[in-house]
Amino acid sequence: MKYQLKITSILLLSLFTSFAFAQDTATEESQGVYEGETRKNFKHGEGTFTWPDGAKYRGSWRYDLMHGEGKMSWPNGAYYLGEWREGRKQGKGKFYWPNGDIYVGSWVDGTQNGNGKFTYANGTVYEGTFKNGEIDGRGKMTWRSGQLYEGEFKNGKMDGSGFMIKADGEARIGTWANGEFVPCICPLASIAVEDAVIASDAVFIGVVTGIISTDDGYLARMEILKHWKGEWYTSRTIFMEGGYSSCDFVYNEEQTYLVYANKQENSAYAGVYTATRCSRTTLIENVINDFETLDAIIPCKGTEINVPFETSSDPICGCDGVTYKNAYKAAKEGVQIWEIGACKTAKE
Repeated sequence: MKYQLKITSILLLSLFTSFAFAQDTATEESQGVYEGETRKNFKHGEGTFTWPDGAKYRGSWRYDLMHGEGKMSWPNGAYYLGEWREGRKQGKGKFYWPNGDIYVGSWVDGTQNGNGKFTYANGTVYEGTFKNGEIDGRGKMTWRSGQLYEGEFKNGKMDGSGFMIKADGEARIGTWANGEFVPCICPLASIAVEDAVIASDAVFIGVVTGIISTDDGYLARMEILKHWKGEWYTSRTIFMEGGYSSCDFVYNEEQTYLVYANKQENSAYAGVYTATRCSRTTLIENVINDFETLDAIIPCKGTEINVPFETSSDPICGCDGVTYKNAYKAAKEGVQIWEIGACKTAKE
């Protein structure tokens, strides 16, 4: 399995890194040969030191310690090129392994820490956060096959929220633990339409017209095509919150959904709704008989719906057979069920 190969490579990286880091500090001059600038019998300035085993450092020195820009190479073909501080890798640098693996990024106290990019010899590429020499934090892993995972990592494995797109195009979004996907577990296999309506603040058919990234997920901007329940914004717009847990619903641009949603009171954005995989929310092509049931159990008219005034001239057809100038006009008449477009037999 490609993922297991990745983990093996990470373990080998950890073992080799420990070996390499042990050689950060320069030895006494009697144990090697130094050619370069000095100060008060210290290696200081630009110079080259060669150890008896063939390891070599060429670059800046500060009182016998590698400090500044420099290149360290080992007899097995490995080498590091980048910044040093007091004898240890510190700052930005590149490390090349004999097997072809390459790391480019941030170093702290001799180990990979912060943002970086690791390119494996087998074609796998990781870009993201490192901690104490391991992949840890948020990042993106791309396999040679085309498979991609973007999300949280811990100790070199997928762990936390994220999404994966497999080589065949199948998408999986949710929670991961120790490299394995954790599926969403719903308390009920299915919820009846009547119960779903009662439990929801909004019920509508909507098409995704855009995706807006947020700090911890995204917002799907949806245009309402048919409405049964709930408030909306100018031009029949509702924002659905999307996240990266196993129970979060996944929205794709230009796709149409039947949505059973609830207001997201704790959102940093005003007027946001949310729906989960445990609700009846689904792609429109998966709906079997919800439409007839919704039309039957929800009254055509109710109290005035609180939506903002709009000057849109997109006509909508109300359940009362009247064509209204826009959804706002219908809402002011208390019309709850309507769909986009003029009625075939208008009674205006």
